[in-house]
Amino acid sequence: MIGRIDELQRSISTAVEAQTGSTHQIVDSIASAVTSATGVSDSIARVAAPRP
Repeated sequence: MIGRIDELQRSISTAVEAQTGSTHQIVDSIASAVTSATGVSDSIARVAAPRP
């Protein structure tokens, strides 16, 4: 019985580690998208700014 509990705990631990890795990749992707969106927004603002 203890062996089975240990096996399940290891399985859960592995799944949590995989989920943590996936979450970090998602965060990195979102940060990159935000950086890109900020660049696009800045470019649009420069183009749309009134010229003297």
